Formats: sequence, C-alpha cells, structure tokens
Amino acid sequence: MHDSSSKKVLEVVAQRFPELTSIQSASFEPIFQGFSAVICSETGSGKTEAALLPLFTKLIENPQESIGKTKIIYITPLKALNRDIEERIYWLAEKLGLSVGLRHGDTPPKVRSHLRHNPPNLLITTPESFQALISEEQSLSFLMKVDHIVIDEANELIQSKRGTQLILALARFKTYLARDIQVICLSATVKSGKMVRDFFIGEKGKVIYLESQRKYNISIDTINDYNEVDSLRDKITNHVQGKTIIFVNTRHLSESLSKTLEAEKDDFDVHHSSLSLAKRLEVEKNLKQDKLTVVVATSSLELGMDIGQLDKVIQVGSPRTVETLAQRMGRSGHKIGSTSTGTIIAFNPFDLLESIACTLLLKCKWLEKPSVFIKPLDVLANQIVAHLLVKKTSTKGDLLKLFRSTYPYRELSENEFESVIDFLSHNKQIRASNGIISIGPKAKSYFYANLSTIISLQQYVVRDIVSRRNIGILDGAFVERFCDTNVKIVLGKAAWEIVSIDYGSKTINVRQTSPSNATIPTWSGDTLPVDSYVSQRVVDLLQAKREKIFRSVTLSEQAKQVLLSIPRIRLIHNSITIVPTDISNTTVIISPLGTKGNRALAILVEELLWESGITCRVYSSSMGVAVEGLKIRPENLYDILMSLNTSEVEEVIIKGSSRFGKFTDRFFSVARRFGVDVDSMIERYGARRTHLMLLSTVIAKEGLNEIFTDLLNLQGIKAILSTKRVYLSHDKEMKILAEIFLKSFLTPLAKPDENTDLSDIVKTRIQNKTYFSVCLSCFKYESLIKVRELQEGFKCPICGSRYIGFVAPYSTEIKQALRNLRNNVKPRDKEIEKVQNELVESANLFLDYGRLGIIVLSGYGVGPRTAKNILRLRILDERQLYMEILKAEQEYIRTREFWGG
Repeated sequence: MHDSSSKKVLEVVAQRFPELTSIQSASFEPIFQGFSAVICSETGSGKTEAALLPLFTKLIENPQESIGKTKIIYITPLKALNRDIEERIYWLAEKLGLSVGLRHGDTPPKVRSHLRHNPPNLLITTPESFQALISEEQSLSFLMKVDHIVIDEANELIQSKRGTQLILALARFKTYLARDIQVICLSATVKSGKMVRDFFIGEKGKVIYLESQRKYNISIDTINDYNEVDSLRDKITNHVQGKTIIFVNTRHLSESLSKTLEAEKDDFDVHHSSLSLAKRLEVEKNLKQDKLTVVVATSSLELGMDIGQLDKVIQVGSPRTVETLAQRMGRSGHKIGSTSTGTIIAFNPFDLLESIACTLLLKCKWLEKPSVFIKPLDVLANQIVAHLLVKKTSTKGDLLKLFRSTYPYRELSENEFESVIDFLSHNKQIRASNGIISIGPKAKSYFYANLSTIISLQQYVVRDIVSRRNIGILDGAFVERFCDTNVKIVLGKAAWEIVSIDYGSKTINVRQTSPSNATIPTWSGDTLPVDSYVSQRVVDLLQAKREKIFRSVTLSEQAKQVLLSIPRIRLIHNSITIVPTDISNTTVIISPLGTKGNRALAILVEELLWESGITCRVYSSSMGVAVEGLKIRPENLYDILMSLNTSEVEEVIIKGSSRFGKFTDRFFSVARRFGVDVDSMIERYGARRTHLMLLSTVIAKEGLNEIFTDLLNLQGIKAILSTKRVYLSHDKEMKILAEIFLKSFLTPLAKPDENTDLSDIVKTRIQNKTYFSVCLSCFKYESLIKVRELQEGFKCPICGSRYIGFVAPYSTEIKQALRNLRNNVKPRDKEIEKVQNELVESANLFLDYGRLGIIVLSGYGVGPRTAKNILRLRILDERQLYMEILKAEQEYIRTREFWGG
C-alpha cells in the first residue's frame, strides 16, 4: 500500500516540480515510518514539502481514517508565512483529495466556527492560536484525532519565550490525547538541529540534515562619512541590480532610507512589522509579481515567504550575526544550489570589520549557537492556568511532573514552582489548597490577555522640555538598551540630553545639548546581538596583514582605504584593554566580548564607579565600552577591575540591572505577563515605587532571568577577571583605535543655535496657552482666553470681581465642578474634585498676583505652591522669570517618577 500511495503523491508532485530535492528524498522514509525528527536544510530547499509529502502519503493510504478529521497541525511563527504556506500546499492537498484550513488571531468568528464543524485534514496555525485551540473544550474536541505536528522555523522559536510556551503546550496536548504524537521540526540552520531536537522532541528524535550547497558572492562597501545616513542614497543607487531587497536592522532606519529613496524610484516600497497587514500583503504581492524592483525591509522579509526570484540583496550596516547574513543573502538566488549575490554597506570602520568577520565566517559555514530560555516563570504561570482551564483541577505533584518533562523546565525546583503558585493564588488566577490546584475567578481573562509572549517594547515619544514639542519617536528596544537619565542621543540631526523617562506615558523628556564624545544615533537600534566569537574574529582582523584580508573578501576601493587607516594592533584574545583618550573625560575599554558581554561590562563598570561615588555615562557596543565622566581616571578604573573578586561580578551586575531606569520597561513587561495591571499601579504609586514593589516578588527573578538570557552575558567577563587579563595601554596605536571606536558612536550633528534664548521659547509656549476662565463670584462670566490676551488688572466684565479661576479647557468635569462650587457641594468624584481645586487655587493666585500669577502657573507641572515660591523671588526681568519657570518644569519632570496618582 505504501508504494502505491507514495507513487500517487509523487505523480502529483511531478506535475509541478521536476523531481524531489535532496532533503525531501532523505526525509521521506523516516517521516513516513513515524519518527519524530528535525529537518535541517537551507532556505529554498523545500523543507515544508519534505515534512508534508510522507504525511500526505500516510493520509491517503487510510482515507477512511482521515475523512472529517484534522490529522496534521502545521505551526508557523509568522502569519505572513501562514499565507504563503497555505498557497503552496493547497494545490497539492486538493490534488490528493485532502483539505487545508487556516487559523490565526485575525481569523473571523464565522471561519473559526466552520473549522470546528468541518475540521480540515491539515490545519495551519500560529503558536498563539494553537495555545487557544487546545485550551478551549470546543476546539480541543476537533483536534483529538491529530497524529502529527509540524513546527516551522523551529530554530527561531527555540530562541524566544514563544518556543518555551509552545513546548509546554505540546506537553499539555499529549496529556489531553493520552498518547504520543509525531513531531517534525523544520530548521533553516544545520547548526541548531541537535538543540531543536532536544528542545521539542528529545534525544530519541532524528536529525535529518543537508549541508548547504549555496554559494555566496558578497562584496563589502562603506559610506564616505561616519554614520551619515543621508550619504547612503548614492551608495545604494550604485549597488541596486535588478530586483533588490535592501535589508536594514531597525524600523527607524528603514523609514529614514525610504524617505531618501522614494523620490528616486517609482517601483519602490518599504516593508516592516509596524506596517498594517494589508500594506505588508500588498508589498509582498507586488514584489512577487515584479511590480516592485526595490524594497527596503527589516527582518519581516527575512524568513521564507515566496517573493519570487531576487537578483540581489543589499545589507545596510553590519548584519551583526552570521545567521542573519545567511538568511538575508539567501533571499537572492533562492533556488537550491544557486549563487546568492549581495553587498554589505558598512557605516564606519568597526562596522566594516564586523561585516568582514561575518562574511568570512559564513564562508567557513560557522553559525551562532542558539540561546534558549531556561525555566521562564512567566510562561510557567501562563501554562499552569491554561492547563487548569481544560482540567479544572490538578495536584501540585502532577503539574510539576508535567512541566519537568519538558527540556526548559527539566530542572525546575519545588521552591520555584511554589513561588509561581503563590503569586497566581494571591492574584486569584488559581486557587490552591492542601496540594490541590483549581481554576480561579481571573483565570480565563488572565490567560487570553497573555496568549502572546512576544516582548512588547512600546514606542516612546521624545519631547523637548523647553518648547514642549514632540521631536520624534524611539523604539522601545533602543530605549531599553541605550536610554537613561543624562544619556545623550541624536534625533533630527541634533544632540539631546535625557532629563527623564516617563514609563507611564511612554515619554522621554530631553533638552538640546552640545554633541558629546559618545552621542548615540537613534537609528543604531542594536536589536541583533553580536556573538563574542564574531568579536574575537574582529581582533584577528585588527592583527592581520591588510593584503591578506583583501585576498579573502571582496572590498570596494573605499572600504580598502578605510581598512588601511585602522592601525594593526596586537590584542590578547579574551582580554580587556583600558585606553585613555585625548577626547576630554572619556576612557575607552576595548573588549571583544560581543554585544551581550559588553553590555554586562558596561553595567559592571557603571555600578562599581557609582559605589565609588563617581557619576558617569557608559555606552557599549560589540567591541567595547566608552566611559564618560569628569572624575574618571583610567588608572582608577584599572585598579577597580583588577581588585574585583570574580564571585562578586554577578551580584554587582544584578544590582545594576535592577536599578530603576536600567531595564525598567522589561520588568514591567514581565509583570504584565504575570497578569499585573502595571499601568494602574504606575498611575497610583508612580513608576519608581511600582518598580520597587515588583522587585520584592517572583517577577524580579523572572525579569533578571529574561535580562540575563536576552541581553547580558557574564561568562566572558568572569573568565577575564578570574585570569586578571585586564590591561592599561598608553600606546599611540591603541589611542588611535580607541578614537576610531568613539567615532563609531557619532553621527553628523547640527550644533545648537547659540543665539537662541531658551527664555524666549518658554515665553512663546506659555503665552500661547489657552485657559477656560470663569468668575467664581457671580458664575455668569465664562470665556476661552490665551495667556497673551490676559491684560493686567483684568476683572469680570459682569460683576467687576477679580476672583477668576483658570483651568484647562474642554474638560468634561468643568460644568459639574462649577455647579458644586456654586452650591457649596463637596465632590465625590476625584477628577471633579481636582478641577474644583484648580479653579479655586488659580483664582486665589490671580487675586494675589494678577496676570503674573497665571503666567507662572502655566509652566508644565507648576502648581500653586511652586508658583508662589517663584513669585516670592527677587525677579529682575522677564527673562529671569521664564528661566525660573523652566527650572521648575525641569525639576517636576525629573522627580515625577517618584509620585503616585
């Protein structure tokens, strides 16, 4: 029967494909025989069909077993991938008499109902929708005949909490079925095959892999000026060849480039995850149909959607990881065995070195090892509740046994498990009594509010505190990695110093400043961590003869000249070198620890200096750390690091990572996944106090687990400090290298206009503020009035009283507040009480100080008490008045995080 069924499948396949690919041939028999396996092969090799062809053969071999039953679930991380896979396999399934259905978060209720009543043989879904399906009794019932689960892009999933959540869901699903099922994982990288197997299947699973036959034709160029985004346009135009995707590392840069390129080309568009689904679909379709020749994209087009044949890929900036370089360059010459053509355009000398290192490592077929989350407690909390939604009750012992059966939780301790149970019980998501766990009143709402474990770092508005104007938007990833009080950033061709970060309103308050030695360009994003092994290869390049590098990789003449300008330096591997620079107050630490290692080193240095009473700004990249501060001496920094005990490193970094403002939004994201209403807490207690309260819970443990997995790496620092491989260098060549390193942080800036008087900006803003004014004596006069229209000696035109209240217009509480004041009624509603108080206090201030009182009260965050303090000062002129208002505004912004609602 096997032979006849497979023959039928192969005959159908032959109508569309000339022959099976190597990986499809190698996978057929073990998959058909029922082995769980990982299929590892490069993009474009036909992994999807490699999994499905033997499964379809099994279904048509026993057609009666398949009628009206879902037998295969295909789980894929991207909805866009869902659409593409459905399109590719629908034809094959239809030819074989099999049905296919699609279910994800955007699937309409009518379609969901149809799927329940008419189960497709193959269901395509996302990890999150799979969670929902097996946690609902109605949906679960039509999945009880499933025998096979295929997990696409498994190498991507295991590196996020989505993968951890999915493996727990699979364990739960097997429990509900009361039997084992076949699990087939698809991985685009051979290196991750064993880890994917251990994670999703276990040691008994097979790894079926095919070494990549792909050839790469990669050239590397660089721009004229350090980090000058505007100069990219000409470079890109010169390198575009036929149908081209231009990959960038951040959404911010994709938007900057799109503005410079859209005027050049009509057949141009942009694609990133922040665009609407409809827009992304349109771009994918137009690219596949050759209606577009150039698309600027982030990782949103990196994975395997079918977008037709590409002639070339351009990577703007270092690809940062070898795996990313392979995935992106592999989009050109997408067919197996073909040559992928692409160009990397580096931003600066260190970017160039990193790009060369990644390219050489790709030629050697080296790839980064995947990093997986171990025992994430927020995912555990979610899955405990999900399991109880189905089972209603369970014993602690059964739950612990279930979760310990999975790879990430194999070493879950009873104390860790109990801490999660206690937290969920306290928050009424579950009930716990005498070892029995049952569903709580908030279980369902909590589970569905936290179906997604994707880290949600929201966008922040950047606001100039002087003009109170919004000057731009920053991605949460950039804020998390770079932003803190006193840090300088670049936005809109100007340098800005951060005054405060409001985590409640997602606002970063800044003031314009002079360019710093280490001012960070906001397009740098740094969302892709560079592995320490890549950084070690950069050290090799620094030491290598330039002619040898020229023979190893294809470089433009300009890239060669930049490389020649970098001094050849002998650096000891796995060491850190402290280098004083001639740039004022700045010390550079050259440390090839990779992104995560140097981020940890930056926190360590900052915390140690803080404990020594020294305030500094610290910036990190994959190749080192820049330390900027008035009292910092390189010799002292050397002594501090040399005297540090290795056993103290983790404790110091935990302390630094837990400080308010360091990874605060990350802690808040973890808290939300535990079901905490963080926004209400911030409104009630203020962001700083909320953060402090969370640090005393299980949330802090998981927050640090996430930070140490996703953002930091301590191993490299510990190894260096344990062997005391810390050096202090005054060599000329090292100073040159250190200054090149610093320039890699810089971007061309417009200097602040020295003729601009800040008091004039504040005055203009305040004079244009509009109030709703009302006479609190007769209650008959009401009017909208701007501050500039308010004359000295102003009185109520009806009764002549000066007892006039001023409040922000358009408040829905004003009418009720006035009725209360007129009738001398004490308000019950807090918002109405607030408006009443503002009316009375502003009226008293106007009565005592006239127009001047309202001008001062118009400052941002300036209340009656602060206004009176300013008005009691010896104000000599108008400029001093507005500068005092600005000073009060800055103090309010700086201290606001301490306040509650």
